[in-house]
Amino acid sequence: MIQLLIEPSYGANLWAQAYLAGIREEARKRGWELQTLTEAAEEPVLLVGSAVGWLKSRLARLAARNLPCLIAGVPPQGVRCGFAAPDYEEAAAVFAARTPERRALFAVHPSSAADEVKQEAFLRQCPEGKIYENSGNLIEAAQRLARDADKLDAVLCANDVAAMTLRRLLPGGGPRLYAFGEQALPREEEISLFRMDLFACGAQAVRLCRKLEKEPDIRRCVWVPCRLEAA
Repeated sequence: MIQLLIEPSYGANLWAQAYLAGIREEARKRGWELQTLTEAAEEPVLLVGSAVGWLKSRLARLAARNLPCLIAGVPPQGVRCGFAAPDYEEAAAVFAARTPERRALFAVHPSSAADEVKQEAFLRQCPEGKIYENSGNLIEAAQRLARDADKLDAVLCANDVAAMTLRRLLPGGGPRLYAFGEQALPREEEISLFRMDLFACGAQAVRLCRKLEKEPDIRRCVWVPCRLEAA
């Protein structure tokens, strides 16, 4: 049996639902029992969440009980844990290779473990790039970047919702927009998307859980490639 713990404030959003669809389909296809709980009692444990605080607290509780676990997504910085997640590094490398020098990363949230990884990957590939955080007010963050639009050639957005919000505030002929996206919203012809296969990440996480069940001392991770769909 695989026990599933879902972050309450994250579980209803589109990204979590994509992970969960892959998790449930893989478990169904292979005939593996999957149980959703609020607190794990056995092992292995599969976490679905993004908030740094929630992930760290759950991982600490599980470690105290010596219950091995994995994350469908990425772990917070400084935490060693198995996981299955999109390869944000590969996507950032493609972005860097295809864009001019004046680049920015937009709408990363300081409390999101996934956005931590996106920011690290962006800065490794674009060390001179600017960061525009979204600390809870996406419109305000977009307005800040829009004021600097004439100083930027390309912007990588943390998600497709952020990219569409920014596009509506930018004048025509502004910086080229790219986004980590699921195409959950109507396609914008002026936004190029890095398509993240979160369904595949969820399926891989289930497979890793079964591996962990048989070999409890292992710690593994899987990076699932992103695919650029140019607008």
